[in-house]
Amino acid sequence: MSSAVDNLADNLQKASIDDHTAATDAATASAAEGRRLYIGNLAYATTEAELKQFFAGYDVESTSIPVNPRTNRPVGYAFVDLQKAEDADKAIENLSGTDILDRKVSVQLARKPDEAGKSDGANAERKRSTGRGRGGRGRGRGGRATGVREVKPSDSATEQDNVIESTEVQPLTDKTNEANQQASTTGKPREPREPRQPKQRGPPEDGIASTTKVMVANLPYDLTEEKLKELFNDYKPVSAKIALRPIPRFMIKKLQARNEPRKGRGFGFVTLESEELQQKAVSEMNGKQIEGREIAVKVAIDSPGKEDGTENVENGTNGTEGATEEVAAA
Repeated sequence: MSSAVDNLADNLQKASIDDHTAATDAATASAAEGRRLYIGNLAYATTEAELKQFFAGYDVESTSIPVNPRTNRPVGYAFVDLQKAEDADKAIENLSGTDILDRKVSVQLARKPDEAGKSDGANAERKRSTGRGRGGRGRGRGGRATGVREVKPSDSATEQDNVIESTEVQPLTDKTNEANQQASTTGKPREPREPRQPKQRGPPEDGIASTTKVMVANLPYDLTEEKLKELFNDYKPVSAKIALRPIPRFMIKKLQARNEPRKGRGFGFVTLESEELQQKAVSEMNGKQIEGREIAVKVAIDSPGKEDGTENVENGTNGTEGATEEVAAA
């Protein structure tokens, strides 16, 4: 009985090896003929059916989405074998940079398996030759090994003892501790840092009440300046500004590349045609419901030098939610 089980296991193992060899040979041939494509930056949730749909206009021979053997999760790239090399060139030109599941993928010719193996092997050999691995330059588990001589059997007993003593880690002594203490006491003491001045919140102390501008608080975060201006159409708005959330510059560039708007901070400013219209807007618009939010409308406070008539609106707040950041223009 046990021999039959062993034979079955051997046959299954041999079949698995044969299948793997056949798949590798097919991939090598497809890559050599320029028909095998590599699809990078692939969403983990992408299935082979969705991948085939992505290549619907081409004669697809096979698709494969590799997975991590430890986690059984996709690794973020895939391979597609087409029937003709001409189709592969067209697919690269037409599909690279387009979206699969809202992610822009890169499509390029796949390297031959033997070329990829040679590249990995060359990198590993380069690391070994330079002595740089996880332990750093010239380091192993024992730390820096520079200047340490190996004990040889041909050395005399005295020489062996000297080498062993020189490589042993010596314990800390009182003299060592005293030297450390002296070094710490003789050095210049660190000067205490001056405490940072807290950012001013609310309107500037020497601010000036605007005669045409109103501050609008508790706005929806995705409200646009065009929509804000439209809300005050009855009061002849001249301009509207939304205070935008402060984010890193690289995130701003990403949003611009995706053509996505920046979210606001929940308040903004509207400049009206006259003081009379300003007062009317404050009395009539304060407490209005905008997309389920009750907005607050008050007379805006300008910083000195930023009175009505200037283009940039900075630090213009009315004590609402402690908002003091600069209001960015669209």
